[in-house]
Amino acid sequence: MVLNAVDERMLAEQAVAAGFATAELYVHSLIERDAERLAIAEGIADAKAGRVRPFDEFDREFRAKHGLPARA
Repeated sequence: MVLNAVDERMLAEQAVAAGFATAELYVHSLIERDAERLAIAEGIADAKAGRVRPFDEFDREFRAKHGLPARA
C-alpha cells in the first residue's frame, strides 16, 4: 500500500467518521485490511494455478496435529 502525506486534521476527521478513536487506529485498520486483501488475492491466484490440496487431506493433518478426533 502506498501512503501519501495527508493533512493530519483531515485524517483525524476521517478516523472519527469511520468510527475510530484515533487516526493511528484508523491507519492500522487500513493496513490490516490491505494485508487481508492481498492474502485473499494470493489464495485465489494459487487456486487458479492449481496449487491446492484436497480438504480431506488437510482435515486429517490438522486434526492429528491438534489432537482432534477424526470426522465421522
